[in-house]
Amino acid sequence: AKMIEITYTKSKDEFTLDMTGHAGSNEPGKDLVCCAVSTLFFTLANRIGGISDEHSVSYKVGAGHIEAHGRDTLEPLETILAGLTTLAEQYPEYITIKGDIC
Repeated sequence: AKMIEITYTKSKDEFTLDMTGHAGSNEPGKDLVCCAVSTLFFTLANRIGGISDEHSVSYKVGAGHIEAHGRDTLEPLETILAGLTTLAEQYPEYITIKGDIC
């Protein structure tokens, strides 16, 4: 079975977020679950990039991976995690989320 797996760790001033897999809720190009998750991921990456210009934030973005350091990164993370959690609750057969708070 196809599924998007989301894992994260966070502490008071840094986080990592990883996403792997594909939802498989529809054929490629028409998979709205995958589209929604990808949109949230790229929104977070863009927001962290914007914050880094104004604050002491360092970050690294790769394929399905965001790592950020700096207290100002946690509010955008919380917002995106709320959206991802809502999607996981709506589509549990396509998305799982596991997180550790340090």
